[in-house]
Amino acid sequence: MKKVLCAVLALAFVASASVVMAGTPDEFYGAGSVGVNFATGTDTNDVLDDNGWQGSLAFGNRVQEHVRVEAEYQYLENDGDLDINSIMANGYYDFGTWGNITPYATTGIGIGWFNGEGFKSEHSMVWKLGAGADYAINDVWSVGARYTYFDAIDDIDYDTNQVNAVVTMKF
Repeated sequence: MKKVLCAVLALAFVASASVVMAGTPDEFYGAGSVGVNFATGTDTNDVLDDNGWQGSLAFGNRVQEHVRVEAEYQYLENDGDLDINSIMANGYYDFGTWGNITPYATTGIGIGWFNGEGFKSEHSMVWKLGAGADYAINDVWSVGARYTYFDAIDDIDYDTNQVNAVVTMKF
């Protein structure tokens, strides 16, 4: 029940961010990240407990001064035995900018496809919650670091803590 509630809250955040889009200036961006994931799933399948790496590509839009929404593709691999592809709708809240640093909170919801040892292309609803900070190199490029908790909601007991390096380019 806790997982479903978190997923509903994540969806509500993303949906509410899209409602405020009317009449605001657009600031589109593309982002890529790469990092490590520390799996903490408790499924009887040992593959879910392996650590690994992840990478993602996202395209988004700043819809208010402090609110961004994006679509993201993410690939996770756990020790070569399991790979997960996910597509997510994410929302971000930027707390403001001090100097060139912008801290933020993020949440998202989507669907993930689990492939590998013990899986036959199973899919699950997935959600995430995280925080990070970006450093603006100039008006176009920024780099940052982000922590994300990623979790499967349905019958697959998989969750992971992710630490990522992020590069963003504004259009």
